[in-house]
Amino acid sequence: MLGKIAFNVGTRIISGVVVDENNLPFPGVIISVSQNIGTQSDAVGKFRLTVSQSIQQFKVSSTGYVPQIVTVDNSNNVYQIKLKEVPHMLGEVVIMKRPSFIKRTYYKYIKRPIYKLFK
Repeated sequence: MLGKIAFNVGTRIISGVVVDENNLPFPGVIISVSQNIGTQSDAVGKFRLTVSQSIQQFKVSSTGYVPQIVTVDNSNNVYQIKLKEVPHMLGEVVIMKRPSFIKRTYYKYIKRPIYKLFK
């Protein structure tokens, strides 16, 4: 049986595309069946997942968006999933720069005593 791939009859391939509220492709979305079985959407929002025939649903989630549980339809293996933002989850982020440890140490322990010596 060289050169042939054995295909398990008890599996199916679920594929599709994930889009946001503006129907734009959504990369990096996690599509999971369980903790051990899952995948991510690629740069254009497409995904492909091989699961067993007994799987009834899968979860689609991303940070800042409402997770969805999609029921697997036996007649359809291609899905288009639209994720919605969680209201008030994403807001403004303020990043403040703190002086480096060396700079703080210099001003606290070195600059002041030397300044006092020369005065």
